[in-house]
Amino acid sequence: GTHEVLAFLRAADGTLFAATTPNGDVFRWSGPIAGVPGSAGDGAGVARLEPARPNPARTGVTLAFRLPRAGRAVLAVMDAQGRRVRALLDAHLDAGGHTLTWDRRDDAGHEVAEGLYFARLEFQGRAQACKLAVLR
Repeated sequence: GTHEVLAFLRAADGTLFAATTPNGDVFRWSGPIAGVPGSAGDGAGVARLEPARPNPARTGVTLAFRLPRAGRAVLAVMDAQGRRVRALLDAHLDAGGHTLTWDRRDDAGHEVAEGLYFARLEFQGRAQACKLAVLR
């Protein structure tokens, strides 16, 4: 079903919880969230995932990130329940800035439903995410 996020809550360990409608479900998002103070994704020498553009999106979504050094990076789009919707990248990349575009399709090639999603970047044992709102 469709869930509208009413509130985000962050635990001291960086875990994000989203309270949603229509029936008040609470979903747990595992992994630190980029740009949240006290989250393990902050600090020098770690990868940085930029906010998605445009957001909300009716067309393709541009995802930009910076790696502090060369290494394996994994970038995926997740739904509000933390399930992978689309694997965008799993590769060894050079240090520096990188940009990808998500075409709003899942791994099977189908256009995703309107709603809230997260781009999740994993690099050297750390993960961070940014939220994406997809509109029709």
